[in-house]
Amino acid sequence: MTQPDDKLARSYAYAGTFLAADRVAKYERKFNNRIDMIRHCIEVNLLSRLAAGRLFDCSVGSGRFIPELPAVTSYEGMDYSPAFLDLVRAKYPQVQVQRGDLLQGIPAASGEFDIVLCLRTLAEMENLDQILVEMTRLAKPGGLVVF
Repeated sequence: MTQPDDKLARSYAYAGTFLAADRVAKYERKFNNRIDMIRHCIEVNLLSRLAAGRLFDCSVGSGRFIPELPAVTSYEGMDYSPAFLDLVRAKYPQVQVQRGDLLQGIPAASGEFDIVLCLRTLAEMENLDQILVEMTRLAKPGGLVVF
């Protein structure tokens, strides 16, 4: 049986694979792959119908959704990887992003966001119940949590 510490170690090992600067380029190249591009288009299609107002992205990555959601009036987020945060800050200076660790809580105010987003990250994480409670905490009453 896997011990809880082993599960957390696997979560951090996954997150750690995105810390190096070369991972940004590798991540962006994957969208040259037809399957990943189709998945991205499906995600954008869905999100463009749901996302409006203030959005918080719990794993902003390369910021690939930022230019795709015209009804979003404020895009904020976090990521574990300083390399991804540097990329987002350079490409989208109007977006407020910060370093964060989903396993330690989400550094944002409660009930502030119309939509809280976390895509392609949670499948590799432990303590999902804790993370989902945190995501829900950020959403306004009647807001959406998308994962």
